[in-house]
Amino acid sequence: MTTMLNRPETAQARPPQRLVLQRAQGHGEVRFENRAGTRLAHLHQAGCCKIRLPKVHGAAPEAVFLNTAGGMTGGDRVSYEAAVGNKASAVFTTQACERIYRSTGDDAQIENTLRVGDDGHADWLPQETILFDGGRLRRTFNVELGAGSSFIAVESVILGREAMGEAVVSGSFRDRWRVRRNGRLVFADDTRLPPDMSLGLTGSGSLSGARAFATLVRIGDDLDGTVDALRTIGTNIHFGVSEVASGVLVARMIAPDGKSLRVAMTDALTYLRQDQPMPRVWAT
Repeated sequence: MTTMLNRPETAQARPPQRLVLQRAQGHGEVRFENRAGTRLAHLHQAGCCKIRLPKVHGAAPEAVFLNTAGGMTGGDRVSYEAAVGNKASAVFTTQACERIYRSTGDDAQIENTLRVGDDGHADWLPQETILFDGGRLRRTFNVELGAGSSFIAVESVILGREAMGEAVVSGSFRDRWRVRRNGRLVFADDTRLPPDMSLGLTGSGSLSGARAFATLVRIGDDLDGTVDALRTIGTNIHFGVSEVASGVLVARMIAPDGKSLRVAMTDALTYLRQDQPMPRVWAT
């Protein structure tokens, strides 16, 4: 005699679940005010975003942004809000180059905001962003300038590490600047690299095969002679500079490697900053 065992009904097949990867998230805020000299007024940091305030010998304090995640990949998101009050001045930089690693499809996102009060000044001097093959980055930079204020800003990108023989042939890069002064838009810029970078970066109308590039902007009321002086600096790289509107200077730099770009940026920024030394983190 054979005994038949009752078997439970087979459960319906479950749809495959999408693997959710842990992503880096962070936000930082810092504000300086003029209180018998420029003083820290507000500091907030969350997630992977940290802000350090090193001792400096100059008149303007420095805020150093730090991403403790050690780089970014698809789905990571960080944001910083920096502010300088009326008649105050400050320097904002980064502890190291930001690294954008290969993505599985999503963009890494960086959102930066800078506000400068009336008669204030800010230097926005992050170190280079290194974009690796397959990396995807979407970055925005929004600036609000008050009456009589001024600022200097640079953003630079290096495509891979030349010393390691790396080639960047795919990925995505989108960079968006919007600068307003007294509520009026004075500078708008959008840079985009195509997914197939092997085609988009070799033509004479783009990077001509260069591996590093930068955008430098100076806004203020004292630009007399600045354009001509800057044109004598970047002689070893492709370097163009012009005053695109009253009080708005824009420079573009294209270099064969990150080292050449760093030298040109340092020379140009040192001149624009009236021979003030670059942040010490730039030398590490």
